[in-house]
Amino acid sequence: MTETEVIKPPRGFSEICSIMVTYFPEAEVASNARAILEQVDHLIVVDNGTSDLSFLQSGPFQKPHCTVIRWNENFGIAAALNEGVRAAIKMGYKWVLTMDQDSRLPEGCIEEMIHVWSTCGSRSNIAMVGPNYEGANRFQTATSGALEHTSDYAIVKEIITSGTLMPTTLFESIGEFREDLFIDMVDIEFCLRARRRGFSVAVALKTRMQHQLGSTKALPWIGGISSHPPLRNYYRFRNSVLIIKEAWGYDWHFVFSRSKKMLLIAVKIVLFERPWLKNVSSVARGICHGLIGRSGKAEGIE
Repeated sequence: MTETEVIKPPRGFSEICSIMVTYFPEAEVASNARAILEQVDHLIVVDNGTSDLSFLQSGPFQKPHCTVIRWNENFGIAAALNEGVRAAIKMGYKWVLTMDQDSRLPEGCIEEMIHVWSTCGSRSNIAMVGPNYEGANRFQTATSGALEHTSDYAIVKEIITSGTLMPTTLFESIGEFREDLFIDMVDIEFCLRARRRGFSVAVALKTRMQHQLGSTKALPWIGGISSHPPLRNYYRFRNSVLIIKEAWGYDWHFVFSRSKKMLLIAVKIVLFERPWLKNVSSVARGICHGLIGRSGKAEGIE
């Protein structure tokens, strides 16, 4: 694939393999996997060190169109996704759908995303399409800062990993997911890299995936805060700083918009998150480690 090549959409479900990463999943993971298998040809599950693997004994994980890769420890979301993509390529698949364990793919979602790709792909050089999404967190949106907006789709700067449809050749062109990020900002960095190569990212607006970005605390006057434990806050801030440093000089919009967003999140954490000391120290540590260029799996943070 070259930077100027127009990527044609898949011809049907039989060309698509989905990758789901699991890590101590909730009970609904089986029904989520079942919903995926109804719309793709194969499902690869990469388990990132879950100690209780009894969930794999349920129906969808026992089907011949499901392959399970089990790891003894957590190597991070990026490493697990890369392992799944490599396995899909070895099986001969040209398209992958990346999914979180707690996302529910709605009926007809893949069909709608293929339709969107067919509609705007040649004009906008689409490399990734994801669904719109909704969840208990009413403050989340898939189309924030859209570059182009129609009734069917929006061209955006970034989409979340879960629900993203993309060709395997994209990994040949821009590389794999960044494993040194471990978790958080993996999807944003991947989209940033794709856009820098001249590709676009789209959201199919007429299909809505059930997805939750953390838990939400409703707050008076300012709306709400997406709540995460201290370890996740560490990764969010460390990886944001790492990527802001890398984008410095070639994507000023990302640098300023991401900095503004992290500043707002930091203020909310300082004012409202508990336990206060753990969360604030995790944020401070993440910023410091990002500034000095430290990456990989965090040690000594709960």
